[in-house]
Amino acid sequence: ISGRYYVRAMVEDRPGMLGEIAARYGRHGISLASVHQDETAEQSAGGLVVPVVVVTHHASEDNLLRAVAEINEMPRIHGECAVISIIDEPTEQLISH
Repeated sequence: ISGRYYVRAMVEDRPGMLGEIAARYGRHGISLASVHQDETAEQSAGGLVVPVVVVTHHASEDNLLRAVAEINEMPRIHGECAVISIIDEPTEQLISH
């Protein structure tokens, strides 16, 4: 199955975390359409935790799940990533020239 996905990870707010997460997607051939890191943080035992939300371009579900499994195993990720399949198409693909 191929599609676009919304993935949210709760990440300790530390330098380099976004790059480490992006690298795991890249290793599995997943291109990112957008990335958003919210400034609203929650306090945890490991420090401040922020949500990092990624929307992918079309990707294989198997590859996405492999990347997410790696991200879930990262020491500064809190809990499991939330993964939602996106069933609509981006409007830029619907416009014909």
